[in-house]
Amino acid sequence: MEVLDDNGDVIRTIKHDVKQGLNRIYWGLRHKGVRSPNARRAQQSGREPGGRPVLPGSYTVRLSTRQDTTFQVVDVISDPRVGIKVRNLERLIPIYERQMKITSSVTKAMDQIREAKSIITSVNKMLDVKTNKSHKALQKSGKAMSDSLKILEELIVNKKGLQGIVRSPDILSAKIQGIGRYLYSNLTGPNTSHEYLLNYSEIETEKVLKQVNQFFLNDWQEYQSKVEDADLSLSLIHI
Repeated sequence: MEVLDDNGDVIRTIKHDVKQGLNRIYWGLRHKGVRSPNARRAQQSGREPGGRPVLPGSYTVRLSTRQDTTFQVVDVISDPRVGIKVRNLERLIPIYERQMKITSSVTKAMDQIREAKSIITSVNKMLDVKTNKSHKALQKSGKAMSDSLKILEELIVNKKGLQGIVRSPDILSAKIQGIGRYLYSNLTGPNTSHEYLLNYSEIETEKVLKQVNQFFLNDWQEYQSKVEDADLSLSLIHI
């Protein structure tokens, strides 16, 4: 299911595995959002994250199956009981975009970290540590890289293996999600809290991304060179 605005642009895509019988697909009246740092890259059938609320207006819902495509115009109107002003919603758009930009930059860093860990695992599978001393040294370097990546990862997301509901306010993902929760629950227009939270999120994000970038520019480059010197063929070594 695709939702199009009045310009004909697709603002949201929702995939659904159809089963025999009656199927229900829901659109929560939101634009496409951005993936959280806690979520891995979605597979082709992965659910698209939701973003900011749509403004009141007419939208076209395009429902496609293998056999057919149907269209339906949907009118989104403001709830008169709430009294939300459209102008206030419009003024919030730049704030939503700024928040999503922060989230995307952190998610990109987490993708790099996850891919690097995967590369180390792949390299280690190619090593002959029993008969090749250089391979044993490379395995040791890989262990050091994994330890560094673990430290960087835990600056952004919760440690693995934690049970139950875990709240870690010091990790970066929690800090940027704080502005998200406030922003998506406040539809009265921009205020000083928005600016404070956004500035705080940007400063904290810059601190962590600086460490991540330094690792990939220095330590990771050195590890790459060692892998190449060992004449190991690995097409994914460059990230």
